[in-house]
Amino acid sequence: MRDTATTLPAEIALPSIHHGELDGFAPLGPKARHEAYRPDERAVLGLAAHQVGLDLRALRMEPLERLNSDLQSRIRELNDRAAELQIRNDELRAREGAFVHALQRNS
Repeated sequence: MRDTATTLPAEIALPSIHHGELDGFAPLGPKARHEAYRPDERAVLGLAAHQVGLDLRALRMEPLERLNSDLQSRIRELNDRAAELQIRNDELRAREGAFVHALQRNS
């Protein structure tokens, strides 16, 4: 964070990146004794931030997946109803044809 032009009171910022795009970041303040974060600490914190980012993304996806499932069910219902109506329409057209044919025979 020291190398950036920011006013955030943070020692480091842990990015959350998904498919090469920044989803967000978690700024961390200085350690209790104001010592620098070691490379191994940075690595572990980076992995933790990544996992939290994945978890947050999954939480955002759950309602969308439920909605998608509900919409797919509704589409199946509507397709079934459309098929029923097509059968009924075909039956009515057949009756209409038979009726017209009977009228033509009787005239």
